[in-house]
Amino acid sequence: MQSSRRQVLVAWAVMGVLPMLPIGPAHAAERSLGDLSGSWILFVDDHAVESMRGVCRHYHAFEKHSANPLLVADRSWEGQVVYLYGSVLPGPAGTGYRMWYHAWDPAVGEYRNLYATSADGLTWAKPNLGLVQYEGSTANNIFLRRTGADHIASVIHTPWAAQPAQAYRLVNFDYRGGFYGASSAEGLYWTDVPDNPLLSQPEDVGNFVWDSNRACFLGTPKILAPVRGWMRRCVGVTMTPDFEQWPDAGLLLVPDAWDDRWAAGNQRTEFYGLSAFAYESMYLGFLWVFRIEDGVNGGPIFAELVSSHDGYHWTRQEGDRPSVLTTGQPGAWDAGMVFTPNHPLIEGDRILLYYGGFNLPHGSTAPSFAAAIGLASLRKDGFASLGADSTQGEVLTRSLTDTGGTLRVNCDASAGLLRVEVLDADGAVIPGFAAEECRPITSDGVSQPVSWNEHQLLPSESEPLRLRFLLDNASLFAFEAGPYARVVDDGPIRPAFLCTGEGGTAALVDKLISDGRQAATPHNNVYAFGHPAYAAFGSGAVAFLDSGSTLNTLEIVDTTLLGERFTLAAMVRHLNNDHARLFTAYDGADAPLTSELVFDFDPSGTVLPGLRFRLNGQSVLSTPVSFADGAYHHLAATCDGGSVRLYLDGVQVGQGSVPAGTPVVLRRNLRVAEDFGPGVQEQLVGMADDILVYGEVLTGDEVQTLAEDGAEKLFGLDVDLDWDGDVDLADYARYQVCAAAADPTVYEFCQGLLGEGGAGTCGIDRLVSCTGGPEQLPACGPGQLP
Repeated sequence: MQSSRRQVLVAWAVMGVLPMLPIGPAHAAERSLGDLSGSWILFVDDHAVESMRGVCRHYHAFEKHSANPLLVADRSWEGQVVYLYGSVLPGPAGTGYRMWYHAWDPAVGEYRNLYATSADGLTWAKPNLGLVQYEGSTANNIFLRRTGADHIASVIHTPWAAQPAQAYRLVNFDYRGGFYGASSAEGLYWTDVPDNPLLSQPEDVGNFVWDSNRACFLGTPKILAPVRGWMRRCVGVTMTPDFEQWPDAGLLLVPDAWDDRWAAGNQRTEFYGLSAFAYESMYLGFLWVFRIEDGVNGGPIFAELVSSHDGYHWTRQEGDRPSVLTTGQPGAWDAGMVFTPNHPLIEGDRILLYYGGFNLPHGSTAPSFAAAIGLASLRKDGFASLGADSTQGEVLTRSLTDTGGTLRVNCDASAGLLRVEVLDADGAVIPGFAAEECRPITSDGVSQPVSWNEHQLLPSESEPLRLRFLLDNASLFAFEAGPYARVVDDGPIRPAFLCTGEGGTAALVDKLISDGRQAATPHNNVYAFGHPAYAAFGSGAVAFLDSGSTLNTLEIVDTTLLGERFTLAAMVRHLNNDHARLFTAYDGADAPLTSELVFDFDPSGTVLPGLRFRLNGQSVLSTPVSFADGAYHHLAATCDGGSVRLYLDGVQVGQGSVPAGTPVVLRRNLRVAEDFGPGVQEQLVGMADDILVYGEVLTGDEVQTLAEDGAEKLFGLDVDLDWDGDVDLADYARYQVCAAAADPTVYEFCQGLLGEGGAGTCGIDRLVSCTGGPEQLPACGPGQLP
């Protein structure tokens, strides 16, 4: 095995197509007019929360302006449908507003890309640009026309561009071939990039922004994917630092069962689009939720809030998922659908969201079908709050690093009070920063400084700290603990799980325990048999008994995050030779979605040619193979950024690709043998040994070692640690002590024994035979070996 695999499995940061990069000096010096990033930490989700007591999260919707609609169709080239699939930016000097919107003329089947300006954000002018002819005249506000089929203009301000003519970038959809790109010095006169289209994406909705957290461009185009019996509109993601080179979009968000809670028959929920953008220290998005009420293509569209901390993994709202931007009351100008621009704006203490509204639902053909543009606003950082009533509530943050300066809070304590105490990383209150020493906040404000009797600033020590917020009749939206503060996030742990089933039911444990995460939970008729006659290797295996309609499964806890590179493998003895699932995280209707995975097999070749790996809606099949002999066979699948290899008894029997670009995040834990939930039963009946879920891609030689010699041999767990001549559970107990200790003395001892030319290293997960006797084995970590 490669040397990298001989190291302890440590925490790792999920990396997508781009790492989280710092913003370069040019970007820091010239912020985009649409840049909403900053150092505030929001309570939209639990990313910053260690624990809560006596508080509830409340979501807050945008409030619509009383003067709506602000911009209506009143020009002949606008027809009666103008709406904001587009962008709104401050003026070049930071004053006034500019809007790029579009109109749809159903009489001739054309879109028109339009431009408007405003001094106050309420009254909008439509200047005669003199750029594009309409009925023989250029006296109009049409700023771009290629074919009449181009629309959805995302305008991005990039003042740091090397060429002045690239101070603004534009991405918009053209039915001729996908998303097209252009650049401009001032945002009006556009020059197409040399190699259009940027994305040959077949679907006609997408939003694009500059992501200052990653220093790259971020796009969220529509993608079609199978979801519970329907090919539905879903959301994709693509990122690039080079505006003229975009990778294909990968699947990002799909409707789940809760989205369909209202539906019956052919009714269903789809995602019409997503406006995703960097906001303060995280990412937010307005998800366009489309409820197809007529079962065909008609129904309302409204916006829900989603949040992320890396741009890849998005969190839906809790509870009933209330709308962040609702449709209007029946008969209102925006009663049917609402659409958001590529990002909102921040002005003072408010967030401004211009939006397009339709009076009738999607699919309407009524002559009165019309659209206009309005404005909604929200308290800065006010998407969600943690609130407490007269019973004191408490919010404890996770550890924070790089803190310093003034602690500020966005809170409403006008009917009560808020106090803050500062704790060290171990949870002890730092002297001088106790709650009783905090000067209580009793007012409402988006940036209120916190101080203590003897301190105006946070502790200057470089060690991480925690904050405990104490609330009485108060609501907390966000806080800032210095310009560089961030939540300490070790990132997800690469899965490292191995179950050999030895030693009875109590032995359904993880033998790769250094990460301390995974565990095996049997459901129904699943047992460990500690007898060599049932095992492929060693003295035991896991039995999956046939019991009619009962789903018998072994759940592997904490395996929802597989990352981009992983291996799934097991020795399997399937007694009835029917089509069965080996590893599965699946709801059971269509091809597995981005949050679902199935690795299944068919020894007789009746349903499948042999092995199949399904992920992100696509499958990789093996060549025709037959192993219907009732004996043990080793089945393995590796996934390396979407490149899949299938193995039978250590020999590669299949290769292919599934959509990749983002780490694999499952809706629920992996299970062995079958899922809970609907769908045709594909139950494994028989035995499984050496069940492995591993957060690295094993080589072909390593898979062959698994098949021929067993996982304990590959991972160095077949070590006689007590030198009694047998490798048994006593040795495993010693291994557990070493692994749990995770102390540097383990490595120092092993390296001292092996020296140059040694057989290997005694890492936490990679113990190999160390020459010598018990007298040479010193303390392993904090305590002696048993």
